[in-house]
Amino acid sequence: MTLPGYLEAISADWETYSPMPRTAVVRLLELMCELAGNRALATAGPAIVDAWGIQAAIGNWDTQTAMQAVRDFHARRPRPVWPNGPDAGQPRHILPSDITDFIQRARKEAS
Repeated sequence: MTLPGYLEAISADWETYSPMPRTAVVRLLELMCELAGNRALATAGPAIVDAWGIQAAIGNWDTQTAMQAVRDFHARRPRPVWPNGPDAGQPRHILPSDITDFIQRARKEAS
């Protein structure tokens, strides 16, 4: 199977491939909203859970480390900023790549 084939399979059934169950992805989104002071993600509906769930499956996120990644992101000073575009220089929200990078570093340090 090619990479696009794998991504398509994961996207179609992320709950089979992800170490994080749907309830954990919901808790992760709730934590993100709480720390960002923004309820928009939490009220966006099931599609946002699926979108972040797909990212969790692709990144092979475990619940505990993903939650720590979100806490770490919001504790950073200075906060990461948008590099370009209309919001260049403004603090940005957490991205799936932030969580994946944190998890990869944590696993590398643990080995």
